[in-house]
Amino acid sequence: MCLKGLLRYPELQVVGLVTQPDRPAERPLFTKINARIDEMESEFMAQMNKLLSVFGPQLALYDAFSDGEQTMRRQAIDTIENLEKLTSPTTWTSAKGEVKLKHLEVVQSKRIPWTAHMDSGNNLVYESKAPLDAKAHSLLENRLRAHVSRPSHTMLGTV
Repeated sequence: MCLKGLLRYPELQVVGLVTQPDRPAERPLFTKINARIDEMESEFMAQMNKLLSVFGPQLALYDAFSDGEQTMRRQAIDTIENLEKLTSPTTWTSAKGEVKLKHLEVVQSKRIPWTAHMDSGNNLVYESKAPLDAKAHSLLENRLRAHVSRPSHTMLGTV
């Protein structure tokens, strides 16, 4: 609710719902509060843009499924993570090499990112900018189709 108010604040200023106080003694405080609100709005928008640049494609994919396809939503996002683990360098130890991990972890500095989207034929297409040879492509596509709800509508694409 607080963020909605923050997002509507400039709109309220334009239509005159937020005005300068009548008493001159209150104006400096009003100006200070306004400046802080503008600063907070800038910080919020910067963080929102950063989040959308990272997670925007996954959010779009999530929205592409109907509410009745919640299992497929989760599966699509999980598959992106699994494809990254299969194609990126991984480690069983912490970044400093001091702790043995329970689960395989992608080396973030060498991560091969994957995305997914629904194409015009309602197919779920997973893509990576990293080149895959024909054998790796075939192996990944077969594994992918064996582990998804709609195998006939799931494929690996190329970018």
